[in-house]
Amino acid sequence: MDTIWTLKDYATERQVDVPGSAQNYTVRFATMQALLCAAGELADLYDQWDSQHLGYADVDRDAFLFDSRTGRMTFRDDKKIVGRSLALSEKQRIAFYSAPELILGETETLTSESQNWTLAMLLFDLFYHGGHPLSGASSFANVFYSPEQEYLWYASDGIFNMEEFTCRNRPVYGIQGYLIRYWNYYPQVLQDAFTEVFLYGKEDRTRRLSPGQWKRILNEVSSALPCDCGYGGFIQTYITTENGNYRCPRCGKIYYALGCRGRNIYISNGTSIRRCQLDPERPDDREEVAVVVENRQRKGIYGVKNTSDDIWVAVFPDQSRREVAKNQGVPVWPGLSITLPGGDVWHIDQKTEKNNE
Repeated sequence: MDTIWTLKDYATERQVDVPGSAQNYTVRFATMQALLCAAGELADLYDQWDSQHLGYADVDRDAFLFDSRTGRMTFRDDKKIVGRSLALSEKQRIAFYSAPELILGETETLTSESQNWTLAMLLFDLFYHGGHPLSGASSFANVFYSPEQEYLWYASDGIFNMEEFTCRNRPVYGIQGYLIRYWNYYPQVLQDAFTEVFLYGKEDRTRRLSPGQWKRILNEVSSALPCDCGYGGFIQTYITTENGNYRCPRCGKIYYALGCRGRNIYISNGTSIRRCQLDPERPDDREEVAVVVENRQRKGIYGVKNTSDDIWVAVFPDQSRREVAKNQGVPVWPGLSITLPGGDVWHIDQKTEKNNE
């Protein structure tokens, strides 16, 4: 079975005939890690174009191909990559993935803000398979005589279909079933990001998230997907233990929350912590800086081992302090905090308990 499929195939969960079988194959990513990798590759590509003052006009979902096993992407529509100073034709402006200001003719060239809108739409397709984020009950109540007329309606009157405080344009059962099914599946940070772009960013272009901001969000989403046993759910789908930790529903592995200023990394034996998870300003830095290991003498007791060249400062529950150099570690204890270079302080608030693997 082929493993390379287009964004359109994934977004529609295309059904493919399997030779010699009565069952169809559904085009999906093999793992959630592969999906997150695909989203990151999209953000990387748009980041590259942004740095070169280029843009993608008249977007075609079939131009983005992803490997279902790894999420790695290939792009095959280079002829439509244009400089941002180039005035677009009406056909290029009034298109499905175009930003509202392009469709309405308020600008004739691609900008960082218009590209940020398009990137968000592609990611929305990738995660939620929801079609246009401004389509819903209101748009389906209208009669459009051409795609262009529909796109103009989105740009002028469209409302984000997952906006929390109004029912004017809610997604429609039987038509937008994927969006309804997947919206609450992912962590809240992803919902908040799309709401920021499609609700507030429709009029205020400065509120559209840049590729770098998306990469930081995707790193945060990855931190809520800890288990390596193959379970595909996020931490909110885990079992909460009596001690306030998280137990994987499949293998029983216990996870602890390592938190700093509203951000959490969920750790257990074998968890690798990377620079981009600790420092949101370095979203592309995948260097491993720590790993969680089991105590050799006391099974079920874990520690965080410093694998970076940085010197940490550990503050224990009794307020005693100790420097932690490379290849040294600190135990995963309730009340422990770790101060990293730059001043960020990460806390472990949950109680320790036996990790059933």
